[in-house]
Amino acid sequence: MKACVYEEYGEADVLQVKTDVPVTAPKATQVVIKTFAAGINPVAWKLRKGYIKGWPQQLPMIPGWDISGTIVAVGDEVKNGLQVGDEVFSYNRPAFDMKESHPESAEEKMEMNGCCAEYVTAESWKVAKKPASVSLSVAGSIPLAGLTAYQGLMDHGKLTEGQTVLILNASGGVGSYAVGIAKAHGATVIGSCSGRSAEYVKSLGADAIVDYTQGTNMCNIFFFYF
Repeated sequence: MKACVYEEYGEADVLQVKTDVPVTAPKATQVVIKTFAAGINPVAWKLRKGYIKGWPQQLPMIPGWDISGTIVAVGDEVKNGLQVGDEVFSYNRPAFDMKESHPESAEEKMEMNGCCAEYVTAESWKVAKKPASVSLSVAGSIPLAGLTAYQGLMDHGKLTEGQTVLILNASGGVGSYAVGIAKAHGATVIGSCSGRSAEYVKSLGADAIVDYTQGTNMCNIFFFYF
């Protein structure tokens, strides 16, 4: 298959497009996705530059963890209803730090398993069917940003209906999802953004906007609403 690969750490010029990269055959719990779109986030270039050596990794490496596409192969032990032909999206980050809940991923590391490739092999628990209301192009950009927003608000923040939440950088990738998620869960949402992004953030569901370019005292805003 064709894939974007780097064999040494460095600037963008270490990236190469190779056409002879083998497709990884799926294990019993895995699926193979034919890529439609792959998303790149800041962590990808930080890894490429060698800034995160504390994570298990091995060169050569294919960058990217966000993907959307169509399933073309399914392992014999896949049990979450995924089938060949399903349009899906996935956050295919190596889950070496989730061995308690997913022991099959304990030995995963960053290597030739990134998403900037024609085909991606992933553990089925990392894959979900694409909502009909979202295009494959959009779905490929959701996983990291969407999960970050959800985990921050719901898993760690324990957001509940009726609370008020202040979302900084509400027009950014994570912030945009956070506004929508918080509003969908019955919160009053205050979005901090520049004036030029105010209408966009309101369209996502924000109840109030704080324009950080105007020098507003954020502590007073926080105290007033909470």
